[in-house]
Order: sequence, then structure tokens, then C-alpha cells
Amino acid sequence: MRTITTLALTLALAVGLVSAQTEPDLIDIDYLTMAEARIVEVEWAGDEPYGDTTGTFDGRCSVPSHFLAHGEGDMINFPMGRHVFRFVRFCGLLTWGVDAAGERTITDLAFPDGEYGIDGPGGAYYTARFASVGTDVDPLTGALLPMLEHIDLTASGIALPGLSFVSGELGGPTIVYDVEAFLEGALPTVTLVQGVVRFAPEAQETIDLEMVNVNQYRVTDVRWAGEEPFSGETSTFDGRCSIPSEYVRTGTFAGLTFPIGHGEGTGEQCGRFVRETDADGRIVIRGDLTSDGVGRLESVDGSILTMSYDAASAYDPVLGMVVYTMAVHIDDMTAPPGLSFVSGSMEATYAIPDLEALMTGAIEAVGVVIGSASFTPVATD
Repeated sequence: MRTITTLALTLALAVGLVSAQTEPDLIDIDYLTMAEARIVEVEWAGDEPYGDTTGTFDGRCSVPSHFLAHGEGDMINFPMGRHVFRFVRFCGLLTWGVDAAGERTITDLAFPDGEYGIDGPGGAYYTARFASVGTDVDPLTGALLPMLEHIDLTASGIALPGLSFVSGELGGPTIVYDVEAFLEGALPTVTLVQGVVRFAPEAQETIDLEMVNVNQYRVTDVRWAGEEPFSGETSTFDGRCSIPSEYVRTGTFAGLTFPIGHGEGTGEQCGRFVRETDADGRIVIRGDLTSDGVGRLESVDGSILTMSYDAASAYDPVLGMVVYTMAVHIDDMTAPPGLSFVSGSMEATYAIPDLEALMTGAIEAVGVVIGSASFTPVATD
């Protein structure tokens, strides 16, 4: 059993997303999504909710089930963007037990049958059937984690530019914190899905893939313009910085980048601080402006991503943190087999609780980076 936090990190960070060319002229694109769905109607097999009566609901459930639910929701996924559920329905089986206080309680939730249809960008539409293949329980929250397997994925219009859909293999857990609140429509469920969607190239056209990166960044070295840190003195560092800067900072980062998988890298940039006067008349650092940033990421399979970037940050009084917004230009990257990199860009966000502690390497920053990259199909052996 895994906690919710561990589960999310396992799927969003620890699952290796490495595309592979398995057949000539077919391109496998890794798929990562988070979907939120809310029930709008429940048909119960018995006259009362949460009873023991089961039924097949006129054959719509393959095994006798306690209920048939209908829902709505949306999702965001990589590489295909945001989608909205046209429909979602599923059969459900409840398992009852007794809690520590002697009260009857739901101990398990299974979905023997389910199906949904999704509307996506540009008229894309796809459907899938799914079923749960076991349930974990989060020991901290008591949330039930039915593990879903997606089968019979079909699609129309769900083509990345230059690619046409062939097949898909998807699966992952859905997180149900309170079964009764979920069934009554008061609480949505979140489903995390990972897998592979296979495409065939239609022509030598540009293919745009959504990109996402989650990383941990730590400063490893700082060259200061002055003899003392945070002195306010500036320099171009013999031309390394295009504008006078207080420092040149080097750091390391590690995490997951879709579509090249796990990786570690280094980055270097020039920077100067934004200083303000607080309510007590003291000078405090409230932000940071960086320029001339360069970085290099290498994944576990040897894939490379090089980038250049600039960033601006400001103090958020609500969060009590310095929030960075970084514009990243992808200079080059290793493409999934069957594709050749053309161009790409991303936007990064980092929240820093203590900027001085970050500069000394005492704390790490966690960043989320979202963008897209363009590719062209290439012939493979």
C-alpha cells in the first residue's frame, strides 16, 4: 500500500516515460494524464441506496453490480492537451465491513465495467472501456485506490498533426477519499493514467507534442561580483552576462521530462536581486531577475535536452514565497524514435520559501515546467 503522496510521485515522477519504436512506420508516444470526474446520477439495483441487492441493469453490467453511475468531468493529458468527458458511466460493487466503532462501513469499491467518451481539441473524440483490477487503501487518509485498466481504446479525429491514431494501452489508479460523498456527487474522484498511445505517420508534416517537466533544483556554486555575498555589486563576469549581474549561479536538477523520461542535469545563469524596504525599514530581498541561462538535461537512456532561459520573480505575500516565472527555449533535444526535433519552448514556475537559503544550497526548489515541442517524422530501420 502506498500513500497518496507516494502514489502521485510514483506516477508523475518515478514512472519511466521512454518512447520506443516497436514496429516500422509506427510511433509510440507516452501518455500521462490526470482526470477529474463527478457523479451526476446513480441507478441502484435495489429500492434503496447502499443495499445488498445486485443486478446487471439490463445487461449493461457484465457481472451483478450494486449500482450503475453516470458522471461528467474533464482531464488534461500529455501529449494531447485538455479534454472534456462527453459521457462516463460505470458499474460498481461495494464491499461492507465494520469499523473500530462497530459501525457498518464500506471497505472496498470495484468497477467491473466502465466506459467513457472524450471530446478533445480540434474535434478529436475517443472512447475507452475500463475495469478495476484490484484496490489499494491509503493508510493515512483511508482513501480507496481502485486500479483501473483501460481496454479497447478507439479514436476518431485524435491525431497529432501528421499522425493518425492506431491503438492505446492505458492504466492507473483512481483516488476515492469518501465513497458515499463520491456516489452522492458531493466529491469528485481523481484518476491518474499512464500508458502508450500508438500512431502512424500520415505525411512529412510537423507534429506538436505537449511537454511537461517536474524537477528538483539545488544551487551548487555561486560566483559573486563583490567580495561578499548579497553585497549588491554587479559585473558582467568577463562577458558571461549580457547585463551587469550580482552573481553567476550553477545548480543541478533532477526529475522527469515528457517525452524523454527521467533525467538529471545542470544549469547556469546570471542574476540580480530585487530589494524592497519592509515595514520595519529593513532592506529585504523580494525577488530575483535572471538572464543568460543555459541548461543541459540527460535522461537515463541517454536522451539529451539543451535549453536557454531567462526568468523573473516576485514576492507573493499570500504564499510568503518568491515565485519564479521562467521562459525556456529548447535549443535541441533527442526526439522519440521515428521523430526529428524542430523547435520547442516551455514556461517554468518555481516557488522559493527562502531565497537566501536557496542561494546557499540549504534548500531545494521544486519546479513545474509546461510547454510543447515540434517534430517531423523520419524514416526508421
